[in-house]
Formats: sequence, structure tokens, C-alpha cells
Amino acid sequence: MYKLKEFYNKIPPFFKNKYFVTSIIFLIWINFLNDDPPYELIQNLKEKKNIEKKIQLTEKKNNNLKAKLNELDTNIEALEKYARENFQMTKEGETLIIIKEKPQDKTHNKNSNNSVVKIFIISAVVLILIIVLMFLIKKYKRK
Repeated sequence: MYKLKEFYNKIPPFFKNKYFVTSIIFLIWINFLNDDPPYELIQNLKEKKNIEKKIQLTEKKNNNLKAKLNELDTNIEALEKYARENFQMTKEGETLIIIKEKPQDKTHNKNSNNSVVKIFIISAVVLILIIVLMFLIKKYKRK
């Protein structure tokens, strides 16, 4: 019992502060024990934004294809041009020459955003701010 009391007395006073302990418990609860941790929420929001971008691009492509289809239905010259470009159709007496381009290297490095690390860094910063505020509060209470 004496060793336990001695250990307790060695702990700095700001670690015994009820606000500090409450803040630590709150951060642990939010980050680990909650049903929806913040890092999962951030990942879900990123995924939602990506899906919304894909939906917008698909809608834009759909509208372009509808406009192209409408033009092909109404304009015979556009239909002929489309058939020549996409199906290599020719008129009698014409010669078709196809020029192929070199494929470009499409290697690019994506920076992986590790949101879990970001959440822990933010939690650590919040914890440090709480400690600093506690010291300031104690300092002004003494005056």
C-alpha cells in the first residue's frame, strides 16, 4: 500500500487533474470505443465524394452521347463521318490509311492519404492544447 501511495505522489499534478483525465477518456472513447470512429467517417466521406464525382462524369457522358445520337439521327453527313471514323468505311475508289500513335506511359504515383494517422495527430494536438490550457488556468487561479 505504501508503494502505491508513493507511486501516486510521483505522478505530476496535471495528470491527476479531473479535466485532463476526462479529456483522455473522451479521446479514447471517441477514437476506439465508439461505433463509428472518426477515421471511418472520414473514409466514408471521401468515398462518397469519389462516387459523386463518378456520377457527375457518367451523367455528363450520358448527355454527350444523347446529343451525339440525336445529331446522328437527324444529320446524314454526321452519320457518314461517324461511320468513316469509327468503322473505317470508305466510298468506292477511296483508300484507307490508318496511322497508329505510340501509347503513352500512364504511370503515376498516388499519394496515399492515411486518415488514421491524421486523426491520431489531431487527437495529440488537442491533448497538448488541453494540457497547456490547464497550466494557464492554474497559473491565473494562483494570482
